[in-house]
Amino acid sequence: MTSPAHHTRHALRSMRARVGALLGTSSASLSVAEQRFRRVFEDSPAPMVLADLEMTVLDANAAFARFLGRDAAYVVGMNVADFSQPEDMLGCTRP
Repeated sequence: MTSPAHHTRHALRSMRARVGALLGTSSASLSVAEQRFRRVFEDSPAPMVLADLEMTVLDANAAFARFLGRDAAYVVGMNVADFSQPEDMLGCTRP
């Protein structure tokens, strides 16, 4: 019997291969690009968050955590509007 984690890893590998085929790149190239992005995101001195289209925070880097004076996990799941100034949200929508 295979574990749910095994199914997830298999699904991710399959999805990566399909995206690579659509973009004309290999799965290995996408992996290198993902690793490069992750390194830049994590090591950047600039505060950054990754958010989905509904502005829900998916991840925050250490610089953002220092900026807020909180652990990065604190903001995961929050909406960007919850810690932004109203004028910074002009042109953005909140679900």
